[in-house]
Amino acid sequence: MDEIIPSLFYSLPINILRKIDFIQKDYVGLVIDTDIFKTIFASTAIAIFMIFLSYSLGRKIFNKFRKESNQYDYLLAIGVGYILIGTGITILGVLSLLNFLFISLFLLFVIIYSFLFPFSVNKNLKNLLIHVKNDFTYLKKNTFIFTWVLLFIILAIINIINPEIREDQYHVDFPSQYLKYQTIMIPPKENYHISAIPLLGEMYYLIGIFLGSKETARYINLLFYILIILTLSSFSRIKNYKFLIYSLVIFVTSPLIIHESSSVYVDFFWIFCFILSVLILIRNKPLKNTDIIMSGFFFGGMLATKIWTMVFIPIPALYLIWINKNIYSKQIILYYFFSALISGIWYIRSFILTGSPIYYAIDPTFKNTSNYFSLLKFFGINYSFFEPFSYINVFSPLFFLGCLLFFYKIKKNINLIYKLNLFKYLLLLF
Repeated sequence: MDEIIPSLFYSLPINILRKIDFIQKDYVGLVIDTDIFKTIFASTAIAIFMIFLSYSLGRKIFNKFRKESNQYDYLLAIGVGYILIGTGITILGVLSLLNFLFISLFLLFVIIYSFLFPFSVNKNLKNLLIHVKNDFTYLKKNTFIFTWVLLFIILAIINIINPEIREDQYHVDFPSQYLKYQTIMIPPKENYHISAIPLLGEMYYLIGIFLGSKETARYINLLFYILIILTLSSFSRIKNYKFLIYSLVIFVTSPLIIHESSSVYVDFFWIFCFILSVLILIRNKPLKNTDIIMSGFFFGGMLATKIWTMVFIPIPALYLIWINKNIYSKQIILYYFFSALISGIWYIRSFILTGSPIYYAIDPTFKNTSNYFSLLKFFGINYSFFEPFSYINVFSPLFFLGCLLFFYKIKKNINLIYKLNLFKYLLLLF
């Protein structure tokens, strides 16, 4: 017995090692797929590059029209870049030039124009990082807000590593098909039955897919999620709008926002454009023509991204008349001219392909009158904000622009909010 115990003791480690070796070779076999890390790195790099390129292009254009400086100017520059890059790809698609040569030439032109005259890569990068840092530093002053925002940003980053399960695959499928056929002039049919709607966001994704893969679109979407957070933060730094800092918690904790932050949709694109458009209108008083043009420009970007946002079309005119009874009709015309300049190409394309400029909202064949995109149902968007026994519709502008702050220190803010121009704009929206 005394001899057996030491023998068992000394042979135990050897047996364990043999078992592990046996299991590894014949059963599990530890395999690390390095491709996923390559995809994550490539997609992240391309998405960051596109935001940086958008900022640099927008800043170059932006500086020609606005001389004054605000803390949110870098966000306006990114918005300008998003719209211009997406519109450039749209024009190539209409002309059936979505091939390697012309897309490469377009990107080369944007890069040269944005960076090389004069050479400004380091300067632009430094300015962008400073602005982002300043906004996050501002958020840190409110530990409660910063903690929640940071937590959900980290959650979105973790979720984006997981495989995508999409409800609306067309956001990346359409750009892939357009690259395949080298055109966006494809009539709606079968799986392409909504392809005639405005697709500015998908055109922006197309660049990411062209440079990387479909996965790149998710990372671009995530960055626009963060840009909205920074925009709301900048919004709250304006005098009399500090209460909007609490809208960040409402935004990041919304179930649909959590879902979309790590998926592929275009809602963050139009929300971003919409907030910028509103920000310009309520920030500057009296409004200059450059303010009218820029707000209309972003409003057009919104209309070119999501078709149902067209129900917002009357709101800016009503708002401008309300806050300034002496406003000239030419200013309202100017606003809508630049909105149409950006979005018009999509509605003309829709008319050419389907016979209806606002297809799928109105189908000239009357085959799709009962579907979700029917025009009458567009007017139910804000109704669902109060719909019982259902999730809150986070796409209601009332939600992410801070009206739920009535639940937070209501006595303190109620006398302030109803006097603000933002309240008037949101009242018209509702």
